[in-house]
Amino acid sequence: MNNFLKSIGAGIVTFAAAATIAGLGYGLGKDSKGDLLILLERENSQLKLSNEKLSAENESLRVKVLTTIPKIIEVVSTPSPIVDNNVSDPEPTEEVSQTIKVPRQQTASFFDGAIEVTTISIEYSGNPLRNRVYASLFIPGREPVKLEKADPGTVQTIGEFQVAVVETDIFYATYKVFRARKT
Repeated sequence: MNNFLKSIGAGIVTFAAAATIAGLGYGLGKDSKGDLLILLERENSQLKLSNEKLSAENESLRVKVLTTIPKIIEVVSTPSPIVDNNVSDPEPTEEVSQTIKVPRQQTASFFDGAIEVTTISIEYSGNPLRNRVYASLFIPGREPVKLEKADPGTVQTIGEFQVAVVETDIFYATYKVFRARKT
């Protein structure tokens, strides 16, 4: 019977120790959960404020960049003779070109308004990824010609002009327009 009492006593002591540990763990855990929740809510609100500030700064920088890009950065005219092996046309022809950077959603005129090029939009796509241009080419009195997903090196002929996409960026596309004429 003595062993029976010892075994019951050991069981009671074991139960009491387990209950004490569980009670302490619950009591400590309950308080730390609330504190942890408050800490996480505070961090979340700080991150939201930081995100709002960064978004506003990003938008102001975007507007600043778009308003400071000049409509026409560079205009270059370069005559270059073309060799014509056609015997029936002995007169030499000369090709003149102009190069202009045109920002998105803006239009530039080449050769005193003889042709206009509008950069409609620029997308970052393809394989490999690159900036591709959507543009409209317009000669007064004719139907416009569309360029879609044009890469640098794309050339489109419209009337007496050849329009080449020579450079693309996030904010603009650079076009070189050639005009063939008799001298």
